[in-house]
Amino acid sequence: METIKVPCNTSPYRSSIFSTLRTNGECEVPIVTLSEVMKQITEPYLLKMDCEGCEFDVILNDYEHVKMFEKLLMEHHAKFTGIEYTKLTDKLSSDFHCELPSLAPWVSKEELGLLWCDKIK
Repeated sequence: METIKVPCNTSPYRSSIFSTLRTNGECEVPIVTLSEVMKQITEPYLLKMDCEGCEFDVILNDYEHVKMFEKLLMEHHAKFTGIEYTKLTDKLSSDFHCELPSLAPWVSKEELGLLWCDKIK
């Protein structure tokens, strides 16, 4: 399995970017694609993603697997990726009804927010 090294010295209490149980050095973590996850499940119901920007890659480039789910819950990171959240909602709109609730009053939901999506039946 392919892995990637990421910094482990980020506090889970002061950062929403990355955290692990270790507190220093580098951590090696497995890279798992949605395609690999789909091989392990038979009834895809809920896809929950909080992958610090990779949601754009998953939705825009692996939509065949995404649309197999009934519900999606993800955090989008438009502010950090430079990609407008509407790219996600435009792609999802043919199969899902999505809402964009505010995460917190001090954060623009267009820059950093949640997407809650239900499959259109």
